[in-house]
Amino acid sequence: MNLHEPDRLPATGPGQPTSEARPIPRWGLRQFTAEAGRVIRSGLPEEVWVEAAILAVSTAGSGYTLDLIEPHAQNASTSARLRVFVPPTVVEQMRQATGEDPDVSSLRGSGAWVRIKPSFHPSRHLQPTVSDLQPVPTGSSLEQVRDEARLRLIEDGLFCHQRQLPAPADILRIGVVHPERSAGYADVLSELERLERAGIATAVSFPASFEGCGARQSLCAALKQAGRWRKARGSTCSCSCGVAGTRLGWPRLYLRTWPG
Repeated sequence: MNLHEPDRLPATGPGQPTSEARPIPRWGLRQFTAEAGRVIRSGLPEEVWVEAAILAVSTAGSGYTLDLIEPHAQNASTSARLRVFVPPTVVEQMRQATGEDPDVSSLRGSGAWVRIKPSFHPSRHLQPTVSDLQPVPTGSSLEQVRDEARLRLIEDGLFCHQRQLPAPADILRIGVVHPERSAGYADVLSELERLERAGIATAVSFPASFEGCGARQSLCAALKQAGRWRKARGSTCSCSCGVAGTRLGWPRLYLRTWPG
């Protein structure tokens, strides 16, 4: 048997070691737990938000203890695990936020973001204290909120209200007042022709002069002609166009509609 002095490692190989090994300290149990607490307190933030699933809830005096595991753990026995203490002040915060007495035990099985203050107790070791708790809604709770909102809308007569409105009148004929020889109207015309080929609507052209000394008279005449056509056909007449090459170089838009 080889004897060795306190605070000194025995030689593990043949012969004398070339360099002295780092001694292993000898501490009392209280000294060890105190040092472990110091390292934890200095190595962790003062507060931290932790995402977790609440595995179990139990009362602890005037507060509660929560057993936390990883939020997507498949097996609780192999998951990281932490027990935290929820003081009465946090329960009161939950009551003020919801306006009713919280049932902390109902949090079992749900997810939550937990703000904890890491602490280390000589006999209970790592024992974080909860300073805030924000439950994460699960699929079932979201469905419950949705169903309650639907019931409120039904009671107020607002659920699917748009389906109860009368259908708007279809626009089947369109009258367009546009500049004579306008390149921009060609783009409008191609879209109108597509609507006609699909049997959705028919269009009538009312060319007019949009510039020059006779623009006002020409536009008024075209609008009157479109109005008479609208009254004769019972149509919606949309008079619009864009004009390129004006004095300022900006396109102009003239729009007038009649309800059909």
